[in-house]
Amino acid sequence: MTGYRTREVADLVGMSPPQVRAYARTGLLRPSRGPRPAYYFTFHDLVLLRTAKRLENARVPARRVRRVLHALAQQLPEGRSLTEVTITAEAAAIVVHDGGRTWNPESEQLFLAFADPAVATGDPVALVSRSVTAPEGATAEGFFQMGRQLEACAPAEALEAYAKALELDPEHADAHVNLGRLDQDNGHYQRALDHYTAARDADPAHAIARFNIASVMEHLERFDEAIASYKDALDLDASLAEAHYRLAILHENQGLELEALRYLKQYRSLVKRH
Repeated sequence: MTGYRTREVADLVGMSPPQVRAYARTGLLRPSRGPRPAYYFTFHDLVLLRTAKRLENARVPARRVRRVLHALAQQLPEGRSLTEVTITAEAAAIVVHDGGRTWNPESEQLFLAFADPAVATGDPVALVSRSVTAPEGATAEGFFQMGRQLEACAPAEALEAYAKALELDPEHADAHVNLGRLDQDNGHYQRALDHYTAARDADPAHAIARFNIASVMEHLERFDEAIASYKDALDLDASLAEAHYRLAILHENQGLELEALRYLKQYRSLVKRH
């Protein structure tokens, strides 16, 4: 039998074995059965269980998580996997992001992109902060810090602050990384890649820039480039647990099980420390 046993999966995703078995019984996962009868889980199962655990950590009850995942499985086109979309808990709602499309899987309500995020969110800070103005003596780092503070309440203004940081310092690597992340979150993958690449070129030791390049490459199905960039990130910072995890999945998908297991063990070791 090949695959990952219940205890191994529980350790990797931070659930108890009974919790893992409860998800297995829902039909959401695709484990094979061994003797006694034991479950043997796939990498696909691991990814889905990590999503479920992340939702539970955001205080979404396990029963609701299972119900939402079942509903979402019915909403996706045939052949589309639950692991190919991003599922998050935002306030009291569960939200699915798939490219430029965002919706609530429980109500099936689509979230529309508004030109003015202040109107979309009704956030009073965003309504007041209509533009980012430069105080006297403003620096690139000052605009960068302003962008970080604005992200949660006024994302459009955050974009503008990061852009102004880059006007003052085109090689501000962190501004490129944060601007790229916002572009990637909004489905603008080429723009995100351009920013991440600029960050890497400005600061060759920027591990997060290389990790983010890999994540875009993976989305674009340029898997060999993704693997190379994840490895570059780990050469700079071996503590990036998520890079080990993504490399494990990519190697498993290529049939390189020994390599996949090596990275999975590194991932497990890192998450146990935190």
